Amino acid sequence: MAQLSASSLRNLAAIAASLVGVAMVASLWFRPLDETGLWLLLQGGSYLFIALGLFGRASLTLYLGIAAPIIFFALRPEHTAGQAPVADLLALVADATVATLCAAVVWRPHIGNRSTADDAEQ
Repeated sequence: MAQLSASSLRNLAAIAASLVGVAMVASLWFRPLDETGLWLLLQGGSYLFIALGLFGRASLTLYLGIAAPIIFFALRPEHTAGQAPVADLLALVADATVATLCAAVVWRPHIGNRSTADDAEQ
């Protein structure tokens, strides 16, 4: 299996964050505008800003792409108690996907440096 480059992983993370952000903002058309709706709007807007940064070259958005989904997951049960379990599961999968892709981009240079250092010793 061919390995993806860091820029491909970063673009994939940006596309995933964009899709999650747009889906959360678009969900406001299908639900009442209450506390849960405003929370989803805030969360979706945050994902869109993270996606915008991921399309660039800054590393801060990679760390935000890891931290924000974890924070959103930690706060989700408090704000989405009325949602169906399927929606919670989809949101959890989306958060985990964005965080995993961003973590893979951050971790990638460390893996590459370790393998070349091991090869140089042998």
